[in-house]
Amino acid sequence: MIDFSKRPERNISLALVLVFFYTLFAAMLGAAAKYAANEASVISIALWRNLVGTIVLFVGALAFPVQNKGLHFLHTPEWKLQTIRSVSSLIAVLLYFYSLKTLPLAEATLLLFTIPIFVPLVALIWHKVRLHREMWWGLIVSFAGIAVALNPGKSIIQPAALLALLSGVMGAIAMVSLRFSHYSEPAGRTMFYNFSIAAGIMIVVSLFFFPSEWKALNGQVFVWLVIVGVLALVAQMFLTFATRHAPIRLLSPFFYLTVIFSILLDRWIWKTELTKQVVWGSVFIILGNVLMLVLYPKDDLKTH
Repeated sequence: MIDFSKRPERNISLALVLVFFYTLFAAMLGAAAKYAANEASVISIALWRNLVGTIVLFVGALAFPVQNKGLHFLHTPEWKLQTIRSVSSLIAVLLYFYSLKTLPLAEATLLLFTIPIFVPLVALIWHKVRLHREMWWGLIVSFAGIAVALNPGKSIIQPAALLALLSGVMGAIAMVSLRFSHYSEPAGRTMFYNFSIAAGIMIVVSLFFFPSEWKALNGQVFVWLVIVGVLALVAQMFLTFATRHAPIRLLSPFFYLTVIFSILLDRWIWKTELTKQVVWGSVFIILGNVLMLVLYPKDDLKTH
């Protein structure tokens, strides 16, 4: 049971700045993963995404011990919460990476970032967090804006699109777990377990079921896998600290900025044309974000 009396203090302005950089790096991560998918398998991409973060954070814990605790800093009483967050995040990443092999970057990112639609439902079902009806206006307007911008059409029923949409559901579970982990866990520890549990799973999976993945790497592919890992780590740093300073239900609509950045990367790298639908969709996305910020309860101490 979550002790809501321990939730961290808010700094919404700082949280929104951190979310902006999270969305930028999340879009860059998607582009790097899509590019790497031309030469590497989804298993390899997911493996190194988590392995790089694990190594960097482990070395950081040794080199810069928090309060002279060293590796004792990594001891956690919240194994269940950390495991749920890491496993759900890993599943979301795998589904997203698989969808990137077939779908354009922006469309796959759109379906992944249906996360804001599912976050309130996950919080309601999991922890009985009351849902404010006013908040749906911002969610609906933002999501409608993305639909206008990308105009998915018939491709929305493709298997790859359904996988990307399911990644949004799993991502919502990971986001809610992340926010609640801040009630009792420091951000650095949460990031470490997010990467290390997933890395452990992927190492076992790759060794026992895909041993050839370790032999098929050449220098150029390995560089791209490391880039994916670094971008994932930086994005998670911004996300983890952002969710420490504000409720995930307030921040999640701003994740739609990732779609806008993905549209721009699509145009730059894959020469996707910028249409009127994209322009008008972006306007609605921004409007929805403003509505979420304005309509969010000023005092929701009873709603966590």
